[in-house]
Order: sequence, then C-alpha cells, then structure tokens
Amino acid sequence: MTSINPNHSETSASTPEQPQEHLTRRAALRQAGAMAVGALAGGALLSKSSVVLAQDSPAQTSPNDVLTKPQARGDMADVDTSIFGNLVNLASDVDILNFALILEHLEAEFYVRAVDAHLRRPYLKRQVPELAARLRDDERAHVVAISQRIQELGGTPVAKPVFQFPAEAFISEVAFLDLSGTLEQNGVSAYLGAAPRVKGRGVLRFAASIYGIEARHTAMIRYVSGRTGAPASLETPASATEIATRSAPFIVSAGAMMDGGAMMNGGAMGAAPGM
Repeated sequence: MTSINPNHSETSASTPEQPQEHLTRRAALRQAGAMAVGALAGGALLSKSSVVLAQDSPAQTSPNDVLTKPQARGDMADVDTSIFGNLVNLASDVDILNFALILEHLEAEFYVRAVDAHLRRPYLKRQVPELAARLRDDERAHVVAISQRIQELGGTPVAKPVFQFPAEAFISEVAFLDLSGTLEQNGVSAYLGAAPRVKGRGVLRFAASIYGIEARHTAMIRYVSGRTGAPASLETPASATEIATRSAPFIVSAGAMMDGGAMMNGGAMGAAPGM
C-alpha cells in the first residue's frame, strides 16, 4: 500500500500532490455525497425521507442489489437500540467484547462490500482501493481476535447481524470515505468510552491494541480525504448507549444469539475477567 502520512495537514493543500483545486472540488463533492447519503451531524445517519440502502439477505445474489427502505429515524432519540440487548450495560468483560464485536462486524462487512463493488465497477481512485482492502483485512482480523478472546473468557461470541448501508457508499468515493470515517471514529470513541469498565488487565491491553489500530484507520481515511489526520489533541469517549444509537440504523436484524433484546448466551451469563 502506498505510504500514508497521518500527520498530513490541510495546510499542505497547495503542494503538488494535493493541489488546492483538487481539494476544493473534493469538498464540493463531499458535500454532495453527504447529502445523498443522508449523514447527520455528530455521526448519526439517515433522514426522515426514504433513502436507498444496500442490504444483505440469504436470497441476495449480488452485493449490488439495493432496496428502498422508508426511515422514521430523523430524530436519533427515536432510534431503536434494543438490538444490542443487555450489552449496552457493559456488565462484564465478555459483554464489552461482544459489544465491540458487533461494531467490528459492522465495519468489516462495509469494507467487504465496498471492495467487492470496486472490483465489479471501479469507483475508488489513487490510494483509496488499497486503503479499503487494508481496512477490510484489519477489521476481519479484529472479528477473529475478539471472538477468540471471548471464547477464552468462557463466553459465546454474538452472531453476525444483518447490515444495511447507503448505496451511494458503493458508487461514490466521497461517500465511501465519509461513511468509513464515521464508522472508524465511532469505534475509537466506543473503545475509549468502555475502557474504565474493563475489569481484566489482559482484556484492557487487548482492547487497547485494537483501539490503536482504529485510531490509525481514522487518520489514514482523513489523510486521503485531504483533511488533517488528527483534528483534535484528545479523543472523545462515548457511552455504549451513544454508540448503539449511532450504529443501530445500519443494523437490520440481530444475530442468532439475540432474542427479545436480551442475550441468550455469553456475556449476559457472565465470565471471569482476563488476567
């Protein structure tokens, strides 16, 4: 993958590699892409109007298939987060890891679809195809690692939910970068917010190792988008409820372990913290 400098700043926009004209045009396209995707300020997504979504299902034959799903989630206070069940309580280390596992499944699925869409009909340019493939591989690795750690703690990993994403993210580079940045920043805030609740030092070190990669992902995405890699000197944590609210619009249905908003196995049953 082409080397990406996370310390890049918007002040370098006049350099030959990032001409001002390019960034101005990108800014305009980003604004148009954001309107098409229906992104809301603060990481929320989806407007009250209908948007086109790409959804997976057992009958789906092509990742290009999309459907129109009416949304009534313009007010994020109305978003149904029950799909996360009791995991939002972060009652045990297994619960915390299972909550993180849902987010990692979400990110991994998005990048899998984006890479596949690009292979069928190229829409990502310059460094972005390589970046998308790297993000896909990292998030897949996170899913495997977290699942293994949950099992080591005596828990059962949550099953992969069914996800939906704005179709624009699979035809517009700007929309792809905007949504990938939102998902990655959501992960960063989630890991940071859950850190004080972790009981086992081993689990905390493990989670921190993933947190660091998620933070690097956000920096790389911002860099290739022509923005500064680190917009603030300190990261901002978010509660599990906040993260669930931001993530729920992307989730169509929960995995097999979720029933009636409560965990049937794993975290809700408790497990010994890591040493």
